[in-house]
Amino acid sequence: MTVEPRTYHGEDRRRPDILYHLGLRSVAIDLTVVDATCPSHAPESAHSQGRAAAIAAKDKIIYHSARVESFGHTFFPVALEALGHMDSMVTDFVRRLARELSPHLRVPFSRSLLHAIATTSQSGSAAIIDTARRRLRSRASLVHC
Repeated sequence: MTVEPRTYHGEDRRRPDILYHLGLRSVAIDLTVVDATCPSHAPESAHSQGRAAAIAAKDKIIYHSARVESFGHTFFPVALEALGHMDSMVTDFVRRLARELSPHLRVPFSRSLLHAIATTSQSGSAAIIDTARRRLRSRASLVHC
């Protein structure tokens, strides 16, 4: 595994976050977490849950896939919404990794990895909610002084 692989540098120096070497194949991953409540995402997010993550994943594909594939590698965007939704590419990625394992390990591995991703995402969501709650309380105390 290579973190921030320099193999794919473009003129703006953006690159995928991780390069996994799976036997003879290599998979580049770019992780993004989108705040679907942000005003710039609100028009898309209002239509359906996961829309902001899906758009972010498509943007990553447009930007990275041609450069990554020019090296004979596969590209996977991993897009999460800050309040918990995972784009379908996340489960596709986990399945892809699982296929590299022995058949009897695939299901437990997939469940474990998806659980870890979901737990991490929810921990982040809890931190976001707690920060917002504290800010609201501090504003309320300033108003009532």
